[in-house]
Amino acid sequence: MKKIGLLIIGITSCSLMAGCNTTSSGKMKIATTFAPIYDYAKRIVGDKADLYCVVGDNEPHDFSPNDPAASIFCAEAKVLFSYGHEMDTWADRLSKNTFNVTNGVGFDENNGVIDPHAWLSLKESQTMMKNIKDKMVEIDPDNSTYYSENYDKAVSEFSNAMSDFSSRLEGDKLSSKVIVTSHEAFGYFAKEYGLTQYGIGDIAAHEPDSGRITSTIEYIKENSVKYIFVEELDEVGHVETIVNELKKENYIVEYKTLSAYEGVNVDEYDKEGDYLSVMKENVLELETCLKE
Repeated sequence: MKKIGLLIIGITSCSLMAGCNTTSSGKMKIATTFAPIYDYAKRIVGDKADLYCVVGDNEPHDFSPNDPAASIFCAEAKVLFSYGHEMDTWADRLSKNTFNVTNGVGFDENNGVIDPHAWLSLKESQTMMKNIKDKMVEIDPDNSTYYSENYDKAVSEFSNAMSDFSSRLEGDKLSSKVIVTSHEAFGYFAKEYGLTQYGIGDIAAHEPDSGRITSTIEYIKENSVKYIFVEELDEVGHVETIVNELKKENYIVEYKTLSAYEGVNVDEYDKEGDYLSVMKENVLELETCLKE
């Protein structure tokens, strides 16, 4: 609470003095709505700006910002990088300088509903990083070479990661390519590596009804599934229901955690809390479980 108070005072003083777009360090202010955009922007912006992530390590679905410091920072930022697709509907209220990073992203539909989780595709992530790079070059042309070089480095890192992940999840190395997830968040990820996702809850993580619970139990038995993968911020009530019902039939299934990288603790970001590190943890977990 003390840190928030200090931030409010510092930003308010800056506003009264200049209505400034820069912090006391002289760096421009760049805001992002939630975790993946923060990661992309950090890779491109580097040390040329002070970055802020509004959602932080919270769950972005149904998130509503109520921190005065966030509102002030976003209002003064040169740009607030947003995502759209119902993930950050509040962004335009915080800033008149919002910029949607998903232009050109190939969104999929699931039962007539747009699946918003495209950030879990490393390929689509590169499209979003390019959009951020282009916007930064427009905002700060004097540093265009710096942003372009950072973008090229990020693309190389993401491409290398995709090759590594594909190798680890090759079909002939796995006993199964089916993943049952707590909700349908991993469709893009699954498609990128030739996996089949079966989500218990729908794209919006609504609680499954009894019919869905029953059909999930049958799907697990028919496909000899050994693990249910639970998103780190999801409730596990319906998963435990399924596990317990199967146990009555002497069918043992465990649940493991995967991260959809929806929240980020910015203080831990440099300690393997970045997007690629978290995605690799997911891949290693899947590799271990799907080989059994």
